[in-house]
Amino acid sequence: MIGKLKSLLFGATDEYDNEVWYHKNGKVMYEGSVKGANFHGAGKYYNDEGKLCYEGTFSMGVPHGKGIAYLDDHMVYEGQFYKGQRTGTGICRFEDGSYYEGHFSNGIMEGKGTLHAADGTLYTGNFLNDRMQGSGIAHYPNGDIYEGEFRDGVETGLGKLTIKDGIYEGEVVGGIPHGKGAFTWANGTHYRGDFVEGVLTGKGIITYPNGHKYIGDFVNGKKHGYGTYQDEKGHQFEGQFEEDYII
Repeated sequence: MIGKLKSLLFGATDEYDNEVWYHKNGKVMYEGSVKGANFHGAGKYYNDEGKLCYEGTFSMGVPHGKGIAYLDDHMVYEGQFYKGQRTGTGICRFEDGSYYEGHFSNGIMEGKGTLHAADGTLYTGNFLNDRMQGSGIAHYPNGDIYEGEFRDGVETGLGKLTIKDGIYEGEVVGGIPHGKGAFTWANGTHYRGDFVEGVLTGKGIITYPNGHKYIGDFVNGKKHGYGTYQDEKGHQFEGQFEEDYII
């Protein structure tokens, strides 16, 4: 009804500032500039309970340009809008204290961005459908760093994991070394081969700072199965190993 009255009383291109429009229950619906029968320019929109839902710029009745949206679940978005949608760059703050800053597409975190998680984790990289997806880097509260591929919000694919004990590079599943990879300990010991759920298991080669080397089978992080052990002088011991000992 308000729109029809405005279109009758004023031209479709007439612009007015400091307008106040109301809901049927008498609560304020809109404060700001209008153009014809539409919100247009700077303004504030309230729901029929009196809650402020959006403040910023409007174009032909919808948020467009820069503004702040007060969303459900105590979420607040501040940034760019395009034809009524949160599209462009912005910051979204969540109830738990976490926040995301980066690119949005139709209200969804998508593209390049940075997520500051409530537990202190900091992720910078690609997002798809509100999840970490593609390449990125994550810094964890305990000092660990993961750089590599993410799938559906989880560290999965090829990556580099830096922890207190050393550095791992290779295949990762669910944030854990799994598949082919290499780990270098802080003391210089180096392993290259198979991993199963973060543990040296399968075929591999391990070299030690003193020049010793083992090539063969591993089970649960120990030399176990058939293998060859070589000392710094080139002497070799070949045969069956059981829990790090030749038998």
